[in-house]
Amino acid sequence: MSSSLSDQPRRNREVTVFVHGFYNTYQDSLFRIAQLQTDFNMPGTVVNFAWASAGSPLGYAHDRESALFSRDDLERTLRTLAKSKSDRLLLVGHSLGTFLITETLRQIELKEPGWTARNIDALALISPDMPVDLFLRNLEPINSLPDSTVILTSTEDSALRLSSRINRSSQRLGQLDNPDLLADLPVIVFDVSSFSDGSSNHMTFAESPALIALLRDARTFDELLAPDDPNFLLRQAEKVRVSNQAIAIQVSGPSGGS
Repeated sequence: MSSSLSDQPRRNREVTVFVHGFYNTYQDSLFRIAQLQTDFNMPGTVVNFAWASAGSPLGYAHDRESALFSRDDLERTLRTLAKSKSDRLLLVGHSLGTFLITETLRQIELKEPGWTARNIDALALISPDMPVDLFLRNLEPINSLPDSTVILTSTEDSALRLSSRINRSSQRLGQLDNPDLLADLPVIVFDVSSFSDGSSNHMTFAESPALIALLRDARTFDELLAPDDPNFLLRQAEKVRVSNQAIAIQVSGPSGGS
C-alpha cells in the first residue's frame, strides 16, 4: 500500500478505516462504505474492516463477543496503516463498531502510550453502541485524543433504545444529550435527533437525504472530520452548548424531522 499511496496526489494519500456495527455482514459493510464514498466524495483509500457479525437481529450477544475477539486484528490493521505513506489516517466506526474501536485503542495505548494521537488524525464515532461509563473507562489510558473527534448522536435512535433494554443500561453513548458527561474530553457531540432515516434512526448519517445534503456542504468527508475551516460544524448549528472541553452541536432538520 505504501508504494501505491506515494504515487498519488496528496489529497488521495488519505486512508479511511470504516468499522461496521451490529447486524452487518461483510456484504452489508461493503455496500455501506461504497455508499459513503459516493455520498461524501471520500478521497484516497477506504479500508473496510469487517468483523464477523452473525447478521441476525437476534445475534447481539454473538456480535458483541465477536467484536471483542477482533481487537487484535484491528490493532494489526491500524498499526500497518500507520506505517504506510498515507497523508492522514481517519478512523470511522458505526454502532457496535465504535465499541470495538475504543477497546482496540485502549489496548494499544496500554502498550504504547500516545500512539493514538500520533497516528490517528480524525476519529468519528457514529451512533455508538456502548454505555457512557464504559466509553470513559476505555479512554482513560488515552492521554490525548485525535485533534478531530466527533460523536454523532440521536435521542430518537430506536435501535440504541433497544440495546439499552438488552444491556440493562440507562443510556448508550449514541443517545447522549448531556455533554457534561464528556466535559473533560476535547470532543464534538453532533446531535442529529431532528433528522430521520425513515426507520430506526440508527443509520441517519447514511440514509437521511436531508442530513447527507447538509454534511455534503463540507465538500469531502475528510473535511468534515478534520476541516480546514474549524467553524464548519458551528455554522450548521441550531443550538451550541459548551461544557468545559466538550462541544455539543444540535442541528435542525427539515420540518417534521424527515
